[in-house]
Amino acid sequence: MKAITNSKRKGEVGELAFACAAMERGLRVYEPYGDSAPYDFIIEGPKGLLRVQVRSVWQKSRFYHIGCMWTSRRKSYSRKDIDLVAAYIAPEKLWYLVPVEAVADRKSIYVWPHSKNSRGLWEKYRERWELLGARSLTPRPRRGAARARRGKAA
Repeated sequence: MKAITNSKRKGEVGELAFACAAMERGLRVYEPYGDSAPYDFIIEGPKGLLRVQVRSVWQKSRFYHIGCMWTSRRKSYSRKDIDLVAAYIAPEKLWYLVPVEAVADRKSIYVWPHSKNSRGLWEKYRERWELLGARSLTPRPRRGAARARRGKAA
């Protein structure tokens, strides 16, 4: 497959990746008509309706820069604009889901996801789908499975 070089196209692919990831986790995804809203999606889940702005980074790097502002207005997102920034780090195939309150008054954040034992300011938001009310993709052990394993070891 040919690499995507157009930045608008990369943003669109990032948005599709978010929609797929959210739906896999049991959330309903709505997209507003047009592209003048400050958010890319409205998510319906157990926590109600949430406005999500999707950002994506495509170039492999030592660290990743995530823009947290309206590109056209050059101003930071606020609670009146969105509820959450969903940042897709494409080379690492992972997400940072950050409430807007955490990025208020910031034009960008930086993450180091591949640094071993990283405890950076934004690591607590890595793969935090539950902030949207999403269910985990990690299967839970069946009831009694742990008990059965303990019984066999005894």
